[in-house]
Amino acid sequence: MTKSIINWQTAIFDHIQESVPNNRVFLEGVPESTEIPIDPTGLVKPFAILWFGQLTDILTGTQSGDLCGFGGGMSARTATFALEVVAPNGLSLLQFEDRIRSALTGFQPAGQGELAEGGVTAVRDPLPTGLGVGLRFYKAIFFSGVVGNTT
Repeated sequence: MTKSIINWQTAIFDHIQESVPNNRVFLEGVPESTEIPIDPTGLVKPFAILWFGQLTDILTGTQSGDLCGFGGGMSARTATFALEVVAPNGLSLLQFEDRIRSALTGFQPAGQGELAEGGVTAVRDPLPTGLGVGLRFYKAIFFSGVVGNTT
């Protein structure tokens, strides 16, 4: 059965939302005119922005399809994504990041391969958010997983 990559992406988005139920998770950026979540003290509430990257073919001969259990010469690919994690202070950022990391590591979205952290080594402040507020505590974390037979 052919599976679309959107099923994999949606499973990840839904899983993150379930893992941090009192926080916003935005997909591929913050929509225009969206108010940034602010707590009663005026600080930015923790939130995350999920950005999906490219699919990369895995060229390992006839075993490539078997990585996800499809067999029969199906195509297996590595899919990557980044999460931009935002919080009001450093400790909150680390705690929020840890909750997301714990939820994603080993998760198998849409029955595909397990997710693993990696790709790009990041330190705080690697990406601009472009949200129009003075954010100082944000960083990106990167994950990848193996998906099979995507269209």
